[in-house]
Amino acid sequence: MPKIIIDTNIIISAFISKRGKPSMIVKFALSDENMIICYNDTIFAEYKDVFLRDKFQKYKFDINELNIVLTRLKGLQGR
Repeated sequence: MPKIIIDTNIIISAFISKRGKPSMIVKFALSDENMIICYNDTIFAEYKDVFLRDKFQKYKFDINELNIVLTRLKGLQGR
């Protein structure tokens, strides 16, 4: 099984454009049972830190939506 780490830029870009390639990558990673998503608390902290930066506030990201994605990622560990 391939192991991947979803880069912070991909996560943020997926939230900026729900129809772009980064969003497709995240959706694929969450749905493909043959892929192992690797992460740790440091990576999750980076996702949240970048997500909450002032320069991204214009996109009106929903922190609850990010938390849902992160919870789904956590649930996939070791699948």
